[in-house]
Amino acid sequence: MKRNLITTALMLSFAGGSVAAENPSGLPDQSALVLSGTAIEITPSSFVMDYGQGLITVEVDDWEWIEQEARGLIKGDEVTVYGVIDDDFSEARSIEASSLYVENLGTYFAAAPTDDDDVSVIPTLVFNVQTGMDVTGKVSSVSPADKEFTIDSGNRQVTVDTSDLNYDVLDDQGFQQVDKGDLVAVNGHMEDDFLESMQLEADSVVTFAQGYY
Repeated sequence: MKRNLITTALMLSFAGGSVAAENPSGLPDQSALVLSGTAIEITPSSFVMDYGQGLITVEVDDWEWIEQEARGLIKGDEVTVYGVIDDDFSEARSIEASSLYVENLGTYFAAAPTDDDDVSVIPTLVFNVQTGMDVTGKVSSVSPADKEFTIDSGNRQVTVDTSDLNYDVLDDQGFQQVDKGDLVAVNGHMEDDFLESMQLEADSVVTFAQGYY
């Protein structure tokens, strides 16, 4: 599943703002940034990411943010890190992660539910001519037999049809299993009678792990 991360990032609210960086080497200490790459070395509290122009260590001190979801980060995972530059005089430059998107899991992870996180997700309903409709909110109901679920996007209830996806997000197989109460972000295209039916044909579904809500 491929997700438009630029669109998703617009649905995230960062305290103090952030920079979508290609190379973090020139950013000052405590700069907020978004950086994508490949995990190549992993320890219980950090991992090394190859971002295309070099390597950088990403600190994830509360490693249970992934382990609690019954799946650890593995070598070769494509990730997008949201965090701040940590340029301690006595240590090598690194990124202190506040959240992490693992592409092949289609899931965002936050550092810890009890932390004062830099990231919060607000229910949204946004239309973009190029990328289609983006809806973010909590799942209010699921209907596996119909391959549909409903999102509360703030002031609207939107029904999401998942039948066009290349995998079933409503079954009990695999990592991503959408259920009532989950926080999700859906990108898709509207039905012709969208204003009446409030139904969206999903092109991708991203879930947010505990820690965002």
